[in-house]
Amino acid sequence: MLYTLKEVLTEAQKGKYAVGAFNITNPICLPPLLRAAESQRSPLIINVAEVSFRDVDLMNFYPAIIHSAKEASVPIVVNLDHGTTEKGIMMALRCGFSSIMFDATAYSYEENIRLTSRYSSMLHHVGVSLEGELGVIGGLEGTEDVDGTDVGLYTDVSTVKHFVDETQVDALAVSIGNVHGFYKGEPNLQFDLLKEIASVTSVPLVLHGGSGISDDDFRKAASLGICKINFYTGASVSVFNHLDAKMKELNGKYTDMANIGWTIMDAYQQTIEERMHVFGSSGKA
Repeated sequence: MLYTLKEVLTEAQKGKYAVGAFNITNPICLPPLLRAAESQRSPLIINVAEVSFRDVDLMNFYPAIIHSAKEASVPIVVNLDHGTTEKGIMMALRCGFSSIMFDATAYSYEENIRLTSRYSSMLHHVGVSLEGELGVIGGLEGTEDVDGTDVGLYTDVSTVKHFVDETQVDALAVSIGNVHGFYKGEPNLQFDLLKEIASVTSVPLVLHGGSGISDDDFRKAASLGICKINFYTGASVSVFNHLDAKMKELNGKYTDMANIGWTIMDAYQQTIEERMHVFGSSGKA
């Protein structure tokens, strides 16, 4: 069932759990995501980052994602992650995405509001949800190792209510010490800041840069208002670890390419199911 982000996160907010947003970078990623969601009876957010458009034929591949989402027996959101250009956003809409995450944090606060508001009006008119971002999340989208000191710019609590009121976003990505990529040091989430943010807005909150954060911190974040967690780098590392073990097991006897494909898909599904359990979304669909 294809759902909007607003529909899925409204339920997560009521139940004090978070829904995982997991990336698709190529066709092999789709089956394990769907199997994990069905197996765990969990809602699922399929993330497609705008930066990945350069690596895939969007118009030919993504109709299959939309079709699969509609045929699933659990709620599936198909979300453009870190959309930064009008071209990318319009392409996602033409493909049938049900949610757009628009990232205007490279601009001033005032310009962030202006641009986000513009897309908010347009997207809501066609029944598509919008996630905005306030504060600058450290690291770079698609990078691997990130210094634990690179926390970006924390979300300013004093601007949250104004930003949400002006833009009418359906979800808000916040910066509370989380970073994109994989932490070199120990993550240090500012839970007091998260509490303050949650106290001034009723909009569901989003945590980007989830890889490397402990299970306990994930659970605590969900209990304090985080309703969506982006998780990519950690899943990639897990898949590579499983693949490395499989290659060692084969010991040079590479006779069937399917072995590699199944190893990747099984590892991705296992990792996603584990995250769904930790985030609290298992059994919620």
